[in-house]
Amino acid sequence: MRVLFLGRGELGLSVLQRLLAEEFEVPVIVTCGHTPEVGGSPKAFKKLAADYGIDYFHTNKINTPEWAKRLQAYNADIGVALLWLYIIKEPIIRTTKHGLLNFHAGDLPKYRGNACINWAILEGEKQIGFSVHLMEPGKLDSGPVVVKDYFALTPETTVGNITKAYLSRGVDMIVEAVGKFALGKAELQSQDEDSALYCYPRLPRDGEIDWNQTSDRIHALIRSASRPFPGAYTYYRDPKRVDRLKKLTIWRTHIEDHSIDFLSQSGHLIKLENGNKWAAATSDGKLLVLDEIEIDDVTVSPAAAFGSIRIRLGIDVSSEIADLRERVRQLEEKLTER
Repeated sequence: MRVLFLGRGELGLSVLQRLLAEEFEVPVIVTCGHTPEVGGSPKAFKKLAADYGIDYFHTNKINTPEWAKRLQAYNADIGVALLWLYIIKEPIIRTTKHGLLNFHAGDLPKYRGNACINWAILEGEKQIGFSVHLMEPGKLDSGPVVVKDYFALTPETTVGNITKAYLSRGVDMIVEAVGKFALGKAELQSQDEDSALYCYPRLPRDGEIDWNQTSDRIHALIRSASRPFPGAYTYYRDPKRVDRLKKLTIWRTHIEDHSIDFLSQSGHLIKLENGNKWAAATSDGKLLVLDEIEIDDVTVSPAAAFGSIRIRLGIDVSSEIADLRERVRQLEEKLTER
């Protein structure tokens, strides 16, 4: 069984190693642009190719007649395309006998597209699907499903937990799918287009916390933006250094009820256990306890970071605008005096 490999990331590297270990014939390895959250640098693929005497290429422009001709020459039975950055078009898919397999962390046809594991947490899903499917030319996460599995989500599941799960299960599922084609036992399940749900990318700025939301919603945002992603964040001013705006990145939290009846604005820092524990008040009267944080990209314990109960998380937009206007006015006066 000759398997053409297109891919990147830790998942791609693990799949490639497993295919080779199980003695599938891989005549060529092609990688594309690297992004840090997926791991597995192009150098690792290049070294693996050299170790096994496999042709190696790196390109971000695979949808060309030249690439179609090159890949066709390998006469592969099936291809694997993992975490590829760009939609792959028909001439490339048709370079193998059976097409290209893709692994997708989404319960296809739901959760097609980008940042699906992040969106699943935000949407409060009870489980997330892992799918191996044949790619359709020029389309995103469509095509018949060959293998599917599920991973249960709890109110404490983080995006890192899901990433770890799909890196493990994904390898098994992809190799299983290749094996089914090798044995002529692949059963294809068509996707219901009427049930499709598309997810658009999430940007680092989407991790900024809105303290007017409920504790569950904020807790979900923190879990969805945690490592290996940039993290959920907010800003605040320390009463001792009001001239400086600090960035607070929150990696891990849990929700508690306060031991007393209380009144507070959302986002206000609450001192607990004589300052050994700190929490933020939320709009539903719950406390979001800060378990793991960074301040200005430095890891600190909440107990060491905070000392005042006069800290409100989140930017006071009106005050910031008023302050900026005043500073501009003062600068204009100085320029006029010259």
